[in-house]
This record gives sequence, structure tokens and C-alpha cells, in this order.
Amino acid sequence: MSLKKTLAPVFFYTSNLTGPYQAAAFVLCCFDARFRHAFDAFIRHVGFEYIDVVSVAGGGKILASPEEASDRAFLLREIATSRQLHNTQRVLVMTHRDCGAYGGDTRFEGDEEAEFTFHAAEHAKARAVLIAAFPNMHVETYFRDTHGIYQTW
Repeated sequence: MSLKKTLAPVFFYTSNLTGPYQAAAFVLCCFDARFRHAFDAFIRHVGFEYIDVVSVAGGGKILASPEEASDRAFLLREIATSRQLHNTQRVLVMTHRDCGAYGGDTRFEGDEEAEFTFHAAEHAKARAVLIAAFPNMHVETYFRDTHGIYQTW
């Protein structure tokens, strides 16, 4: 009996999976689903076919202001693995407005400019960590809000 026949019925199937690939980028973002549609549209807009994505609470926070040093070390290992397996040469770091990992709206008392400035500073810290660990990587940072995605570097 074929293995396929012993499995549960397939509700989704795709045959376009290929072998090894080169990732256009390693993307670090928050797992907050409110920004997923904008993220997907952004990835299509920039023309990425394959990306390696890690979604963790706070996105770039894990590099800029990790809860534990081991969190940052884990993420750096993931990027190194992406480089090794998929020849990734570019990292995109994202954070977003009203992020619970950063204290949400209450932290900034509705001051969107202060929130953006704070996140831009976090991006600079994350960028410094990445450049120190991977001097030849191209690093970009982005802030997401309900209006769009803004590059901060």
C-alpha cells in the first residue's frame, strides 16, 4: 500500500516545492497577526520569491533588547543557518506599532512620533548587533503600523 493512501485526506496540496534555494532575505518580525497582510504585500512588492522568516514576540526586540542573552544567541544561530543553507546575504528586521512585547500603546500614551523614534533607536541597536556578528550582511530595518511599512535604515 502506498504511504499517501494511509495518510489523512489532503486539504491543501502544492507541487511547486523545489530543492535547495537561495533566500532573498532572512526576515525577523513579530508574530502579531494584525500586520500579516501588509507584510505579505510588502514581500510581493519587493519581489522576494523565497525568504527565511522568524516570527518572535517583538521581532527586532530579540536583537536590540532581548529578555535573555540566550534569545539573541538563538536568533544569531538562525541567521547563520540561513546563510549556510540558503546563501542568505540580506537581513530585514521589523518591529511594529502597539507591540505588546514593548509595552503596547500605553507605553507611548498614544504619541506615535515618540513610538516611531523609540523603534528607530531599537533598530539601530539591532543593526549594530547584526553588523558585529555578520560584517558582510546587508541589514535593513523597518517599522510597521496601520498605514504601511517604513524603512528606518
